[in-house]
Amino acid sequence: MYSLKHGLFVLLAFVSCKTHHHTTTNKKPPFTIVKATVQEWVSGIKDGTRGTNFTLVTKKVNRKVYFKNVYYKKQVTGLSARPDSLTVYRGYFTQKNNVNRKLSGNIKDEASNLPFIDLPFSLNSNQAAIQYFYKGKLYFYKIDSLVQLPLLAYPAHKTNSN
Repeated sequence: MYSLKHGLFVLLAFVSCKTHHHTTTNKKPPFTIVKATVQEWVSGIKDGTRGTNFTLVTKKVNRKVYFKNVYYKKQVTGLSARPDSLTVYRGYFTQKNNVNRKLSGNIKDEASNLPFIDLPFSLNSNQAAIQYFYKGKLYFYKIDSLVQLPLLAYPAHKTNSN
């Protein structure tokens, strides 16, 4: 019985080491950033939703690159390509009533929270980090200068009260 447990432990240790992604920074990524912008927005209702839109415009993206997440101001969200372009990627940070995380006693309710992991570098308020896979390895790239677009304030909805 001891050898079976020992063998299972060795097998699990080998599998977990093999599937763990190596994380590193990359000062010369396999893509070129044309522009990276952030734009804060607010809804038109009191105590409503607000957020920040992140846009990454790229060129010369290697086919083996998969953009995963963007980290900005101690928040993280997924990155996805715009449907009409393979060079424009977007991430959306939303907050409702100053809350960006689902807090609950039920773990299923909190499953949608993306963890903010320790980055291999620090970010100031005008920087973001891109997390991406390239040839099976996980990388981070720091964007040193973001273009801050003007605040987008959506108008309040008029209610139909008689």
